[in-house]
Amino acid sequence: VKSKQEIQYIEEAAKLTNKVMSDIHKKLSKLPTEKEIATVVMNELLSMGSEHPGGLNPIIGIGKRSAFGHPTWENYQAKEQDVIFLEFSGCVYRYFSPIMRTLSVGEPTDLAKRFEEGSRYAVNKVIENTYPGMTAEDVDRICKEAIKEAGLEEYSHVRTGYSVGIGFTSWRDGIS
Repeated sequence: VKSKQEIQYIEEAAKLTNKVMSDIHKKLSKLPTEKEIATVVMNELLSMGSEHPGGLNPIIGIGKRSAFGHPTWENYQAKEQDVIFLEFSGCVYRYFSPIMRTLSVGEPTDLAKRFEEGSRYAVNKVIENTYPGMTAEDVDRICKEAIKEAGLEEYSHVRTGYSVGIGFTSWRDGIS
C-alpha cells in the first residue's frame, strides 16, 4: 500500500513519462535507430527533471527485435512498416511510472493491425475488471484470457501486471 506522498511522486513521474511518450514522434527522424530513440527519451526525461530514466535505459526494439520481451537497444534502424517497441519511465525521488507503447513506422502491416486490435481488446478487459488491491497474478489471468479470446494466445509470451513505485528495476532480458 502506497502513502499519499508516494502516490504523488508516482503521479509526478507519470506526467514526465506521458509528456515524453506523447511527443516522441515529433522528435525522431522518419526512420530512427534504437540509439536515436534512446537518446531522445533520456534527454527529454532528464531535461524535464526526471532523476533517472526508469532505473535502467529505455527498452527499445525495432522490427523483429520488437517481439523480444524487454530488448536492450542497439543501433538497429527502422524501415517502412516496422513496429517499434518502446518502454521507459520518468522518475521522481526514485519513484517510477513506466509506460509501454508500440509504434508503427508508416502504415502498419495487416498482422501488426491484428496484434494492435487484440492488444487493445486485452488492455480494455483488464481496465474494466481491475480493482484496488487486486494481485498481479489476477491481472495477468484476465489479460491472458482476453488474449486467448482475441486469437493471439500463440504470440503471447510475457506476464502482465507488475508492481511499480520506488526503487531501481532489474527486469531486463538483455538479449540482442
